[in-house]
Amino acid sequence: MQYAGIDPRSGLQVYGTPDGRLWVQAHGGWAPFSLPFGTQLQQGQGAAQSYGIVEPPPPMPGASAIMRPPDLADLVREGWYRRPFYPTAPIYAKNAARVTRFYSTGVAPGDADYPAAGSTATRTIRFDTPCVLVALNGGAFPTQAGNAYPVGVGPRDCFLIDIGYGQNTEKMTIAPRLANTVVGSGERPGEVGGDGWVVNPGNVLTVAFTPLIDDLRMDITVVCLEQRGLSSFVNPAN
Repeated sequence: MQYAGIDPRSGLQVYGTPDGRLWVQAHGGWAPFSLPFGTQLQQGQGAAQSYGIVEPPPPMPGASAIMRPPDLADLVREGWYRRPFYPTAPIYAKNAARVTRFYSTGVAPGDADYPAAGSTATRTIRFDTPCVLVALNGGAFPTQAGNAYPVGVGPRDCFLIDIGYGQNTEKMTIAPRLANTVVGSGERPGEVGGDGWVVNPGNVLTVAFTPLIDDLRMDITVVCLEQRGLSSFVNPAN
């Protein structure tokens, strides 16, 4: 990391990385840092004048490493706070253009890999623009003659769903479960909650569909807040 200066509000040392991001050491670890518009870092002694790499400051005297995953007591040792979890409050990037987009995928009886009841078919959704996943909506429709569900079964009771994110398939749902416990509908969206699920460009959402009855069309729609850099737009001609 490269020493960038001192935060005038807190007095903490701020470091930068070659990709232009700023970081500050707080609560025993590194946290992303940003300054309010119009504020500048104070240039303390040793501020880097080039892209030379400078080692971050050593731990405080008496510090020790945690050799196990932290539990809640470790995480809140420096304090904690409350805020609402719903409705979802997605992370917004400053100076970014924002577009709401509905990504989707599904499985239908005409597909070559359509699964029998109890078996699974997998689909992927690719993201080429950074965005925040805000809600998961889904449903199924019976395509057999009469287009009817069994008595007591609805459009999210008749299939299981399992969702993973990223090239290494980090699990959003730990195991396949009835869709009505995971996804919502267009009228009542299945909110992700909190800050939303941050999605980087080039990553994929992997969705596994398991029908519980035959001849279902199963769809999922992912509501995303896309955030685009200003270079994505061109000012109109004068």
